[in-house]
Amino acid sequence: MDNREFSNSSGGKNKFLQTKVEACVNSLQELLDTEAARSISTFAGKTGSNKVWLEELSAEYKLKPDRKLDAIGELYAQQLKQLDDLEEKSFIMKIYVMKLKSFKKN
Repeated sequence: MDNREFSNSSGGKNKFLQTKVEACVNSLQELLDTEAARSISTFAGKTGSNKVWLEELSAEYKLKPDRKLDAIGELYAQQLKQLDDLEEKSFIMKIYVMKLKSFKKN
Protein backbone atom coordinates (compact mmCIF):
# COMPACT_ATOMS: atom_id res chain seq x y z
CA MET A 1 0.00 0.00 0.00
CA ASP A 2 1.52 3.31 -1.00
CA ASN A 3 1.06 6.61 0.84
CA ARG A 4 -1.67 7.89 -1.52
CA GLU A 5 -3.91 4.89 -0.86
CA PHE A 6 -3.40 5.17 2.91
CA SER A 7 -4.17 8.89 2.96
CA ASN A 8 -7.26 8.40 0.81
CA SER A 9 -8.49 5.57 2.98
CA SER A 10 -7.79 7.37 6.30
CA GLY A 11 -9.37 10.56 4.92
CA GLY A 12 -12.52 8.61 4.18
CA LYS A 13 -12.50 7.07 7.64
CA ASN A 14 -12.01 10.50 9.24
CA LYS A 15 -14.89 11.93 7.24
CA PHE A 16 -17.07 8.95 8.15
CA LEU A 17 -16.17 9.28 11.84
CA GLN A 18 -16.74 13.03 11.74
CA THR A 19 -20.19 12.49 10.19
CA LYS A 20 -21.08 9.92 12.86
CA VAL A 21 -19.84 12.20 15.68
CA GLU A 22 -21.86 15.11 14.27
CA ALA A 23 -24.95 12.86 14.10
CA CYS A 24 -24.42 11.85 17.75
CA VAL A 25 -23.95 15.48 18.80
CA ASN A 26 -27.12 16.48 16.93
CA SER A 27 -29.11 13.65 18.56
CA LEU A 28 -27.79 14.60 21.97
CA GLN A 29 -28.64 18.27 21.37
CA GLU A 30 -32.19 17.33 20.36
CA LEU A 31 -32.56 15.23 23.50
CA LEU A 32 -31.23 18.04 25.68
CA ASP A 33 -33.53 20.58 24.02
CA THR A 34 -36.54 18.30 24.53
CA GLU A 35 -35.71 17.65 28.18
CA ALA A 36 -35.02 21.34 28.83
CA ALA A 37 -38.37 22.30 27.29
CA ARG A 38 -40.14 19.63 29.36
CA SER A 39 -38.43 20.84 32.55
CA ILE A 40 -39.26 24.47 31.82
CA SER A 41 -42.88 23.53 31.14
CA THR A 42 -43.11 21.56 34.40
CA PHE A 43 -41.50 24.38 36.35
CA ALA A 44 -43.85 26.96 34.82
CA GLY A 45 -46.85 24.77 35.66
CA LYS A 46 -45.78 24.31 39.26
CA THR A 47 -45.00 28.01 39.60
CA GLY A 48 -48.45 28.88 38.31
CA SER A 49 -50.19 26.46 40.67
CA ASN A 50 -48.10 27.71 43.61
CA LYS A 51 -49.12 31.28 42.77
CA VAL A 52 -52.80 30.30 42.75
CA TRP A 53 -52.36 28.46 46.06
CA LEU A 54 -50.60 31.49 47.59
CA GLU A 55 -53.46 33.74 46.50
CA GLU A 56 -55.99 31.34 48.06
CA LEU A 57 -54.03 31.23 51.32
CA SER A 58 -53.58 35.00 51.34
CA ALA A 59 -57.32 35.46 50.98
CA GLU A 60 -58.08 32.93 53.72
CA TYR A 61 -55.39 33.91 56.22
CA LYS A 62 -54.70 37.61 56.54
CA LEU A 63 -51.23 38.34 57.87
CA LYS A 64 -50.60 41.29 60.08
CA PRO A 65 -48.40 44.07 58.70
CA ASP A 66 -44.71 43.98 59.64
CA ARG A 67 -45.01 46.88 62.07
CA LYS A 68 -47.71 45.03 64.05
CA LEU A 69 -45.62 41.86 64.07
CA ASP A 70 -42.63 43.90 65.28
CA ALA A 71 -44.79 45.41 68.05
CA ILE A 72 -45.91 41.92 69.11
CA GLY A 73 -42.27 40.80 69.18
CA GLU A 74 -41.31 43.78 71.35
CA LEU A 75 -44.21 43.07 73.72
CA TYR A 76 -43.10 39.44 73.95
CA ALA A 77 -39.53 40.51 74.78
CA GLN A 78 -40.84 42.88 77.49
CA GLN A 79 -42.93 40.11 79.03
CA LEU A 80 -39.95 37.77 79.05
CA LYS A 81 -37.93 40.45 80.83
CA GLN A 82 -40.71 40.88 83.39
CA LEU A 83 -40.79 37.11 83.97
CA ASP A 84 -37.02 37.06 84.48
CA ASP A 85 -37.34 39.93 86.98
CA LEU A 86 -40.11 38.09 88.86
CA GLU A 87 -38.09 34.87 88.97
CA GLU A 88 -35.12 36.79 90.36
CA LYS A 89 -37.30 38.46 93.00
CA SER A 90 -38.89 35.14 93.89
CA PHE A 91 -35.45 33.59 94.36
CA ILE A 92 -34.37 36.48 96.59
CA MET A 93 -37.55 36.11 98.65
CA LYS A 94 -36.85 32.38 99.12
CA ILE A 95 -33.39 33.25 100.42
CA TYR A 96 -34.88 35.77 102.88
CA VAL A 97 -37.44 33.21 104.07
CA MET A 98 -34.70 30.63 104.62
CA LYS A 99 -32.62 33.18 106.57
CA LEU A 100 -35.61 34.19 108.70
CA LYS A 101 -36.38 30.56 109.51
CA SER A 102 -32.75 30.01 110.39
CA PHE A 103 -32.73 33.12 112.58
CA LYS A 104 -35.98 32.10 114.26
CA LYS A 105 -34.57 28.68 115.16
CA ASN A 106 -31.59 30.26 116.86
